[in-house]
Formats: sequence, structure tokens, C-alpha cells
Amino acid sequence: MKKIIVMIGVALLLVASCGPSGPPAKLATKAEEIAGTWHRTELIEGWDMYLQITADGKAAFTRSPEVSGFASAGGEFSFEGTQWHFTLTTFTQELGRRCHQMGEDSAIYQIQLLENGNLKFVEVDEACPGRRSTLATQWEPVR
Repeated sequence: MKKIIVMIGVALLLVASCGPSGPPAKLATKAEEIAGTWHRTELIEGWDMYLQITADGKAAFTRSPEVSGFASAGGEFSFEGTQWHFTLTTFTQELGRRCHQMGEDSAIYQIQLLENGNLKFVEVDEACPGRRSTLATQWEPVR
């Protein structure tokens, strides 16, 4: 009897792992789809991070959602199909300066629009390890 229960359990696990894990995320293709203030769902070395995105193609990383205009790093972006092209133009923290000086001021990502309302950045071409680790999680809208 115990053997049958184990076999049924294994079969259920195999069936569950083969099935779809939900509908695929929609990919953003224009600034209006992602415009707003976003909060990183995981802390970075103990502190919060916000991403402010405007419909006119500007993005800024900040430590507070209320501090409009101040950014630890910021830049301009555009979409080419489903690819989000970001170029760093301003920086005040060592992370931004380091990537910019190394010529790693541009990156390409795809941005998934998740069913829960969050954004998820998927790397396509990124040379800056700091920006990669900053973006590599979900971002929830600030309400």
C-alpha cells in the first residue's frame, strides 16, 4: 500500500511539472505601459530602491519614491519591439560612475508585465553587474 501511495505521489509531481505554470507574461513595447514609480520587491544590502519611469522615455533609480528629480542613477530609454534600450546619462553613486567609466552605460532588457501587476526585467544585453543585480527582481507599483 505504501508503495502505491509513493507511486501516485511521484506521478502527480511529474504531471504537475509538465503542465504550464500559468499564462506567459506579456512583454512591454511602449513607455506608457511601464510609466510610474516602481518599488523593488527585495532590499539591496538592507535598503529600498525605487524606479521612476516617465512616458517620455526617462528612468531614474532613487531611494525614496517622494524624491522626484533626485536620482542615484538615471537615463533615457526607448523600445525596439519588445526590447527596452536603456542608456545611463546621470549618476551620483559609485555604482553608476563605475559602469559609465567602463563604457557599460547602455543595456537591453525585456520587461515582463506580470499578472500580479509587477514588472520583471529580463536581461538581453547587459555589461554592468551592478545594474544587472539591481534590476534582476520584480518591481511592484507604488500606489
